[in-house]
This record gives sequence, structure tokens and C-alpha cells, in this order.
Amino acid sequence: PGVKVDIDEKVIISSTGALSLEKVPGHLVVVGGGVIGLELGSVWARLGAKVTVVEFLDTILGGMDGEVAKQFQRMLSK
Repeated sequence: PGVKVDIDEKVIISSTGALSLEKVPGHLVVVGGGVIGLELGSVWARLGAKVTVVEFLDTILGGMDGEVAKQFQRMLSK
């Protein structure tokens, strides 16, 4: 909130744009550790992209059970 970003669907893409990429990116930065970003990031990682997740909070999946989020973070780190 409070940050104006031009989503051009070329360099800065939305979650919808991430479903339409024509090739696997070499590196992808996901802003936000919520369900949608982590799901898309994990798919692209399995396809070969290096994925970095940037999250403002001290944990991913902030709205979920803490233990679930902790286990999922361990899985993603591997």
C-alpha cells in the first residue's frame, strides 16, 4: 500500500501475467509471501527458475497456522 507500481506484464508482472510467460525466466522475484505468490513461485522453481521471495512480515503465509507456515518455509528453503 502506498507504492505506485506500473505493472507492464513484461518486467513487472501480475499473478495473471506469471501464468502467461512464454518461457521459464532465469530469475524471478516474488513480492509477498502469501498463498498465490508462493504457489506461483514454487511452480516456476520446479520448472527451473531461481526464485526469491520478498516478504515484509517475519514469516510467510501470515494468515495461516504458524506451524504450517514454518513447515512450508522449511520445504521451500530446500
